[in-house]
Amino acid sequence: MATFNQVQLSNSTLKSKTVHKSKLTKCTLIRITFHNSSITDSILKNCSMYDSIIHTSKLYNCKIYGTQGMLRSQPTLSKFPAEIREIIFELCLAETWTGKTPSLVIALRCQKELYSQALEVFQKMNRFFLRDANRLVLFKSMPETVLSNIRSITIANLFM
Repeated sequence: MATFNQVQLSNSTLKSKTVHKSKLTKCTLIRITFHNSSITDSILKNCSMYDSIIHTSKLYNCKIYGTQGMLRSQPTLSKFPAEIREIIFELCLAETWTGKTPSLVIALRCQKELYSQALEVFQKMNRFFLRDANRLVLFKSMPETVLSNIRSITIANLFM
């Protein structure tokens, strides 16, 4: 197996190689083992990465090892303008609130901007249903910023 050390490659295809301390951009990489390398805008298939950085690339059946193994890429959703994201969130988050945060909102917690926008859309467009006094107490303890977004509340059976 050939080994590349401290190279810069662009618009290339590599198969069955070992790559050390290199920078690869816009490449197709198949069965490659990377060590301390940087890969950007590439397609990786059946690769292993050790202490490497992968940015905006597609990975298929790859293994990542080491401290720098996190994928660093901007979520595709954040590339859309705010107005388009709002429409997407409206279509995905239209439901009656039953006391549980929707899965989409939970999934976006790691992306502060997307999370805030999705949560605001969810609060503005959904009906909140309070079916007992305990939920009313919790509801009233929400921050003012949250309460100001809510447009519709149904209160039922509080005094039964």
